[in-house]
Amino acid sequence: MTQCHPTVVLVRPHPGSLAKVCGVRLPLALLRLAGMLVPDFRVIIVDMAQEPDWRGMLRHELQSSRPIVMGVGTMTGPQLAGALEASRICRAVAPDVKVVWGGVHPTLFPETTSIEPCVDAVVVGEGELTFQELVRAIAGGDSWDDIAGLAFERDGAVVRTPQRTFLNMDELPPLPLHLVDVSRYLFSDFGVDGLIELETSRGCPFACSYCYNVSYHRRRWRAQSPERVLEDLARYKRDHGIQGVGLVDDEFFIDADRAHAIIVGLGDLGLRPLFQGLRVDTLEGLPAATLELLDRCGPTSVQIGVESGVQRILDSVDKRITVEQALQQNQRLAHYRGLRPYYNFMTGFPGETPEDLRTTVALVSRLLHDNPQARVGPLHVLTPYPGSVLYDQAIAQGFVPPVDAAGWAAFDFHSDRPPWVSDELYDLARRITVASLFVDDKIRARTTSRAAWLVARLYRPIARFRYARQAFRFMPERHLFEPLMTWQTRRDAKKAL
Repeated sequence: MTQCHPTVVLVRPHPGSLAKVCGVRLPLALLRLAGMLVPDFRVIIVDMAQEPDWRGMLRHELQSSRPIVMGVGTMTGPQLAGALEASRICRAVAPDVKVVWGGVHPTLFPETTSIEPCVDAVVVGEGELTFQELVRAIAGGDSWDDIAGLAFERDGAVVRTPQRTFLNMDELPPLPLHLVDVSRYLFSDFGVDGLIELETSRGCPFACSYCYNVSYHRRRWRAQSPERVLEDLARYKRDHGIQGVGLVDDEFFIDADRAHAIIVGLGDLGLRPLFQGLRVDTLEGLPAATLELLDRCGPTSVQIGVESGVQRILDSVDKRITVEQALQQNQRLAHYRGLRPYYNFMTGFPGETPEDLRTTVALVSRLLHDNPQARVGPLHVLTPYPGSVLYDQAIAQGFVPPVDAAGWAAFDFHSDRPPWVSDELYDLARRITVASLFVDDKIRARTTSRAAWLVARLYRPIARFRYARQAFRFMPERHLFEPLMTWQTRRDAKKAL
């Protein structure tokens, strides 16, 4: 006789326009939650970015499977639109199902999220153990009061349970990839095919004033052991035929010895890596032996946050790197043809002037000139993100944040700006942003859209000219590209209102 396990539905809201350009990645956060629940519970994952008829799928599961919990993970921004829509569908179709939200936004705004009419509880912070205990309590009809890391409304007041301590990442079970069709999540990036994304560490010990990580992870970095990482990757290669891995760790290289051991193992497994997080000063401390290993694994990309070409700005946001370090390390990487640095920059910092931004553009041009393998991310106008020091500073200077999830879903992260950004700086930044999209070959490297390839190829010489000559005054093309940069965000946000 087959035992019938209670069902839990996990929902990933659509991430917005990024998925249309770069493809859909594994729902890592939901898979981590699911790994804590199976085999005691039947888990269904509804991925809005992957399922064209996700509403029909969700309604079917709510009506036929009679789940006890629907979990929703969401970031601040456009994802909230889908989170709200899914939760409202649950309320209408299966009002007895408990709706639990987790992720960055609920963690940063536990009180306002927990009083949303369609939300029963909020998981605050690292969610695996909290959600597991909550699901078990709901299944057993037990109290939630002794479960650490929760916020929920009771009798018109928000109840907050004690903060949960961070877990040991080696104790996390392997990702239950049988719950999804892995082949639909494999992607290509920067010349590497057959990739899946994987998180092997969490947090960051640094204190950049623009980053929510300081609040979310409390400046604690913790990681899985090399043995555990490589064991999992060997399994994923055997079972799913992966050819490489995109490591989405905020700071993969904090422990240089650990990083070196994993890179050696990746080479032994024949897997090609891409890296999301690498600081300039951390790169400076990596031995040549590690870079040589990466070069042999290549081509591989490493994302490096430089943020500004003005030392005064870097110091003001507690970045703790220097412009000279960035130049030196870029020249160092130029000796390794298989290593492709991908530099990220922002503008709109407190006290930044148009001339400061032009200095940043000059640094970008220098990096691209000194290292033919280098690429640069699109220039972003800083949005003070909830949980960051600059968010509190923006409020002190007159920024009025949204009051609820629907308001944050409609918040335009592409167009809204901090109160200290002048009209002149903002206009220049928007012009540079258009050129930054095409100043190198990143669009061809990161998307399968042939139309995007063609546009990028035709416009790249113009973008290069504009960067080299700082010729941003007369840009008729911005009126074509800027609407494309904001249309998807606004379209998705309307669903939340």
